[in-house]
Amino acid sequence: MKNINDLNITIERIMELKGNDSQEVFANKIHMSQANMSKMLNGMPPSASTLIALATEYDVSVDWLLGLSDRKSIVNIPSAENMTYADAIAVLDKLLEEKSIEANGLNNHSIMYIHDKVLLYLLKSRNKLSSMDIEIRRFWYKSIAEQFAKSKIPEWSDTYDQYFDQRIPDDPNNEDILKFIAYIDSTESQNKDREST
Repeated sequence: MKNINDLNITIERIMELKGNDSQEVFANKIHMSQANMSKMLNGMPPSASTLIALATEYDVSVDWLLGLSDRKSIVNIPSAENMTYADAIAVLDKLLEEKSIEANGLNNHSIMYIHDKVLLYLLKSRNKLSSMDIEIRRFWYKSIAEQFAKSKIPEWSDTYDQYFDQRIPDDPNNEDILKFIAYIDSTESQNKDREST
């Protein structure tokens, strides 16, 4: 837990899962003693094993429990063909935060090349905020999640690349990028119509 606000969010979400169950019933569901459950509900940070037990028992994500995501359920993990930009940036953000990947590696094998310029824009936006306060980053992520949640990631093509370079300003904003996504969506739709006739 980074600070008291993070702990408060976690406790609120655990209380939501508890619902009307008694502490004893709730504790039994995750194989915890009632005494430890009481301590946790009164402000003791939950252990990693407790978070995993809660996530498993109630089919919720640990990120949701920790207040890092508003996506509660882990049942709807998107497949590659249904993944949205919001999904992708959430995954990449977590990998960058955990230092599982780096945006700029020193060795050639650790450098990521990103063809999809929408995803690249989102990563650059995220990197600008990496030194900012966690609340600012959360606000940014919620905004991205709302704006890009329905924008499926296409198979990137040379046509998209050319259109992006010709029509999108050097320093784009979210509105520019969303217009580009609307273009991609209409192109994808037209291609599907042609294939079905």
